[in-house]
Amino acid sequence: MSSAMKIEQLPRGGIIVRSGDDCIQYGAPPETIKDTQRRSEGVPRHYLIPHQMFDIQRGISLADMEFPVYYNFFQSGGKTIIICTEEQRKRLQMILRESLFGPEKLEPAYLESEIRYFRNNPFNPGHQMNLSDLVQFRVFKNHEITIGGFSIRRHNDGSFDVVDKDGNQTNLAQNAIFGERPQISDVHYYSFRQPIYGITILGAGDGFNPDSITSGMIVWVNRRGIIVDPPVNTTERMARLGVSPKLIDSVILTHCHSDHDAGTIQQLMQEGRLNLYTTQSIFSGFLRKISALTCIEKDHLRKMVSFYPVKIDEPQRIGGAEFRFQYNLHSLPTISFRVSLHGIDMVYSSDTQNDPDFIEKMYREGFIDQKRRDQLLDFPWDSDVIFHEAGSKPLHTPIEFLCNLPEEVRRKMYLLHTDLSRIPPDSGLRIAPTGLANTITMDVGEMPHDAAIEVLDVLSHMDMFRELPIEKAREILIYIKRRSYAKSEVIHREGDPAEYFSIILHGAVRIEVNGKHITTLGKGDFFGEKSMMLGLSHSGDAVAETDVELLSIERDDFYALIQGTELQDTLDHLARIQNLELWKLVQNNPEFASLTPTQINHLHRMFNSEILSIAAGKRFIRQGDLIDSCYVIKKGSVDVIQNNRVIDTIGVGDIFGVTAIFDKERKVHHGFRCVDDVELYSIGREAMIEYIEKNPGAYARLYYSNYIQSSPENRCL
Repeated sequence: MSSAMKIEQLPRGGIIVRSGDDCIQYGAPPETIKDTQRRSEGVPRHYLIPHQMFDIQRGISLADMEFPVYYNFFQSGGKTIIICTEEQRKRLQMILRESLFGPEKLEPAYLESEIRYFRNNPFNPGHQMNLSDLVQFRVFKNHEITIGGFSIRRHNDGSFDVVDKDGNQTNLAQNAIFGERPQISDVHYYSFRQPIYGITILGAGDGFNPDSITSGMIVWVNRRGIIVDPPVNTTERMARLGVSPKLIDSVILTHCHSDHDAGTIQQLMQEGRLNLYTTQSIFSGFLRKISALTCIEKDHLRKMVSFYPVKIDEPQRIGGAEFRFQYNLHSLPTISFRVSLHGIDMVYSSDTQNDPDFIEKMYREGFIDQKRRDQLLDFPWDSDVIFHEAGSKPLHTPIEFLCNLPEEVRRKMYLLHTDLSRIPPDSGLRIAPTGLANTITMDVGEMPHDAAIEVLDVLSHMDMFRELPIEKAREILIYIKRRSYAKSEVIHREGDPAEYFSIILHGAVRIEVNGKHITTLGKGDFFGEKSMMLGLSHSGDAVAETDVELLSIERDDFYALIQGTELQDTLDHLARIQNLELWKLVQNNPEFASLTPTQINHLHRMFNSEILSIAAGKRFIRQGDLIDSCYVIKKGSVDVIQNNRVIDTIGVGDIFGVTAIFDKERKVHHGFRCVDDVELYSIGREAMIEYIEKNPGAYARLYYSNYIQSSPENRCL
């Protein structure tokens, strides 16, 4: 390759290919526009869409075109050129229409005229913007296309050959979009105790600010977290701090712009079903958008979340606090909210045009009626704490208006969706501080029964304890003892007698076997159960990674607690089947690689204790068979057969037979034949369905796994 063609890996993902004046970006993960804004050449106009538009392991889009499209159009009136297949064009049209213009049917009706106002074309007054004003699709024909000085060929293996006019060539592979993925090992465990009432700001910037994380927050209510518009990669950032996802109870989604919803689907990949609070209109748009992106049918997506429709202008209890939601003035259906706990109010504006002069202008021009005008003008400036966005007109509230608010209002206000350079130094305004260490806490006094609630709160997130009858709660509180350990202190050594069943209340515990790190456990994870149930000594060391507080139950008390319950059978089974080999087997499986220790423990409970042994050469499952289990290979290798032809060979740790979960008829679309003597773990259909419905991340990854049915992307429209 000559120096005429330049290849640049973007930090947030994506690849820039440049030759002379020709430039193409391959792949567009969320926020990569922040990388290209820094380039002297600016934001590209041409985007090559990868074969797979969604990265299931990261839980993010690889074709997040919304912000490049916005930038190219509103900065210069130019179109963004999207290079893709015909099927991808249809999917991207659905996504971009939803993101740029909102749903076709709007409820309540007043949103229709407001959103129509924002669709006015700034470069063609009096005309409404259409997708064709902003985007031009260039579709492959016979796997080839010519764009400017580039010729591009699309291969079935997921790669592209790009050749410039001088004959220089490069190959772009699907797995090259992110370059080398950083190791997850650099976790900095942070000993954090959530407040009774408070706010942690995850990011305060907007979608175009290269130097800040996009706006998002956690509202802490009675020590439970409600995450609002999680920024992309929030899950990973919190994991790197050692903050357990069990601290986060719910998500509030304010609207479907990608700087507000891109992180929400990542939250689906965590432990447990997600409680999602938004309006029916916003939720329906979110499902349409995510379904078109992931090719997971809306019915399947709906099963991955517990949806709670919020009420507009009516009080609603969430986590013990009172919330009031309102529709904002914006280009998409967007909600703000006010939350009150023990007489202290906090308001979050979300994205909105809150300038009274702008609102009055829309009223005079007939786009809003008097009732709606009065509603919009009645913003709760009297709240004790105010989090307000400050962005670019016309979709956002101008900083000039906020600068002129009374001093007593500015003093209690924090700004989001902006950066420090836009704030006049003498305005008295400030950016909301980000990070767990800067959590803003409201003093509401002590919570009644705080200690007992804290214990029950942890137990309620443990699937096994949900099986205990409610009358056992009193016994649990009697038996449990709190034990504290300083950072680096040994909790138990290999060979020590197993005297306790322990649950982590705060902090992190490192598990080692023969001096080798096996895993690190966090809040809500447990250990010591196998040794205690089998009457064995501990098989490894447990060391406090941070200052740690444990909830421990002595062996005799624990037996008394679980005797005669389903939990006794569950723990007996887990103790028999769980071992280091099975732990490593699950961790090495690509579909289960990112499971948390709690999710792995739960999965272990689903495995049947009997190991299946199959002789070499036997066709274990034939194409079209009805099956009631799926299988994980413990030993040996298996040929995958389709139409009497071997198309792949899978080995130790791989899972197959997942059709039993997703296909109503339970027919397999591939056959499986043992290459050599094979040993298999099995999981029954009902057990696996129970598991994935409680662990949506595993649900999505298995849905995308090989040999379920035809490719998800071939059946998503």
